[in-house]
Amino acid sequence: MKFEVEELLRLGKFSTASELLKSRGKNLSGKDIVSLLSRALGKPLTEEEERFYFLLLKELLSRPNWKKLLSEIAGIGDREFKNWYLFRFPVVNDRGEGRIVEGILIKHTGKGGRVLFGKKVDLSRVESAAGEGFFVVFESGEFKGNSFEAPLLYTVLYGPVPEPFLLSGVLKGNGFEADEEEAKRRLALSEGKVLISRSRDISRLRELLETDEVQLPLLTVRKSGQQLKLFSKEVFKGCNYGLEELKSLGLTDRDLTFQLPSNIPPGNWMEYVVGFSKKLRRLSDFASNLGKRFRFHLGFDGPASLFLGFGVATGMVPFTVYHYRKETSDYVRVTDCTRDYKERTEEFRELRFSLLEGKMEEACIEVKLASHEPFFPNCSSVLEVEIKTKRGNIELEKFVDVVRELYSFFNLLYDRGVRKFKVILSVPVVVGFLLGTAIGNYWDIEVYQYFKPEEKVLPVLNLREIETFDRISM
Repeated sequence: MKFEVEELLRLGKFSTASELLKSRGKNLSGKDIVSLLSRALGKPLTEEEERFYFLLLKELLSRPNWKKLLSEIAGIGDREFKNWYLFRFPVVNDRGEGRIVEGILIKHTGKGGRVLFGKKVDLSRVESAAGEGFFVVFESGEFKGNSFEAPLLYTVLYGPVPEPFLLSGVLKGNGFEADEEEAKRRLALSEGKVLISRSRDISRLRELLETDEVQLPLLTVRKSGQQLKLFSKEVFKGCNYGLEELKSLGLTDRDLTFQLPSNIPPGNWMEYVVGFSKKLRRLSDFASNLGKRFRFHLGFDGPASLFLGFGVATGMVPFTVYHYRKETSDYVRVTDCTRDYKERTEEFRELRFSLLEGKMEEACIEVKLASHEPFFPNCSSVLEVEIKTKRGNIELEKFVDVVRELYSFFNLLYDRGVRKFKVILSVPVVVGFLLGTAIGNYWDIEVYQYFKPEEKVLPVLNLREIETFDRISM
């Protein structure tokens, strides 16, 4: 077979030689491969020549004795080779046309980097950041700039970039940044890949790429500001990646926040519940596209009655909820998603409540745990639920116990024949949300809200009408 290949090379038919190599490369001996590869050393190559010799090098590296064979052309001993990897990166030409270029990295015990053959590039920044010895070869020299630096350095330091990610960028400090981002992102998407075109710290990025479960903050806000950065500090505490690394994957502040009006007007609040559900769906799809499990980290600002609906919409998916402390202007973790607060209890240690004699089919429930006073102006069968300690001062550690008792209270009423619930809440927002996840959409529960400008108590949601986020159509 060597004779056939040599004749094709003599005639300049490198594309035909490449096709022959793909189909019958195994028929070449190691000695033949070394002889042919030696022709590529120390001279400029055409694009077709580059592709042929790249394929030939891949064939050599597939052999069990690749270290011995490669030592004959690389100028170092076979014991100095460590391992080799393929890496890929997107390139875009002046016409906006793109393709994925493949490279081969061969690590060795020495120092410095060198292009073994083909396109010559400046490796100084990669050498400085890597601190290890390596050879590199590119499938094609049909690219400009140094956007190969990020994927090359990552591969030197940590091995292959995990699927489905593609890195592109010139090294800058501890991170990197790419040009032609949008064109490269479209190219990556067409290949079923996720482009990462910038990062402040490649080592922190690695933590995100290699994790099994991605942490996804979603903060509900009523005014713009720096709240997401503040919230993310608590969310990513203990992680080696953070908000910037998520953004490097294409997420934006808008993806990670849900905006509510400063003053939510009277009416049906279902549009806000559906909007929140769609945010959850987009983030879960994002994690799915990365091939990862997810955990939502949820922070809230708004009326508890609305977040009761948000809890129903969220359901029992993996989440962690946070309480905002106004006195210290920070967020504090309350609990993860757990079935603890869906367990019925007959011991009410935190709450006291009133029950009317006889059977009821409809009940108006005033839940009075926070400082303001909720009330139903026109309801003959009002049941009050109050905290046994001082209102407005529930310890965070007792939130789950309070939710469990509230859930048990609703079950108690249902057991006594109540089929229609009217509810008005004065509770911490997190308690309202967790109660929603526990209750779900099984009962006919109409939620009311007091509107101060109108001085009216009006219905805003019916929990039975709410679907969990994974059933909301986009």
